Amino acid sequence: KKAAENDPVVSSTKEYLGVSSYYSNIDIANTIKQYYNLFSNALGQSFSNDKTSFSEADINSMPSGYGVSGTQWMDFNEPSNRMNITGLKDFSNSLISNVYKTPEQAKEADEI
Repeated sequence: KKAAENDPVVSSTKEYLGVSSYYSNIDIANTIKQYYNLFSNALGQSFSNDKTSFSEADINSMPSGYGVSGTQWMDFNEPSNRMNITGLKDFSNSLISNVYKTPEQAKEADEI
């Protein structure tokens, strides 16, 4: 749940962190589960579901991004994208709609 917006301590903390809002309580296990499921879904479109180990070539061919419901996407290789680090979203009911094999494909999808 989001922290109380009008609390002076919250306002001070938001200003210090340079953010407009933040969460006061995050279920880390549930968050990791949601992202693991997204990652597994993306990998399932590139590799067989029973694959338990990956060669260097497999790792290099892993998806570079993904789309959810055909509209949102994430470029795993873009270090300046804050969402790669701080974007905690509820993906519990999301399915991967697109997998981008290269950063170029992810950027092209974003431009459409």
